[in-house]
Amino acid sequence: MAPSPTLLTNAIIALKQAYPLLSVGITMDTSDRLLELLREGALDTAIGRMRDEHRQDYSFTPLENEALSVVVGVHHPLGSKKSVQFASLQGYSWILQPTGSPMREVLDQEFRMLQMPAPKGLIETASILTTTDLIDKTEMIAVMPRSIADSYARHGLLKVLPCDIRHKMESFGSITRKDRPLSEAAQFFLSALHSQEPAGSF
Repeated sequence: MAPSPTLLTNAIIALKQAYPLLSVGITMDTSDRLLELLREGALDTAIGRMRDEHRQDYSFTPLENEALSVVVGVHHPLGSKKSVQFASLQGYSWILQPTGSPMREVLDQEFRMLQMPAPKGLIETASILTTTDLIDKTEMIAVMPRSIADSYARHGLLKVLPCDIRHKMESFGSITRKDRPLSEAAQFFLSALHSQEPAGSF
């Protein structure tokens, strides 16, 4: 999700200016699932994270690091707090990315470090729309990339809790298959993607 508001959008605009008749398909999913689609040939390139065991088959070019934010609906009772301890969130229902996704692994590490059990009865989804709808209508808690959370918060759609997640995500970047040459348009897209000034590391 993290590159969507800036890096991906700008690269797509540049691509469409250069290739106005080109049809572009965009699939949003977790990094592990995107890698599966790339392996199956359903995608030309993916933007996500890649584990070391995949590096012999894929090329990875990093883009940015990514911080995570804990978010709630605008009317959540914790939304007005100046400081929120991670442990104090245990009494609420959670929405997390599916098991096996890099973001979920970071949260699982955080729970283990604090010797807290994983939330019971949690909802697992990679859908940002489902997540924002749920936190808007309930007192559930969710975690999403800071770039996404800040964008939604600026529009008054959610509140970012002043709560630190100590474990960090690995850098995300573009991923391509080593055994399949890229089209001219795909090469242009990757060039546009990586030529942008980074938004910064966290």
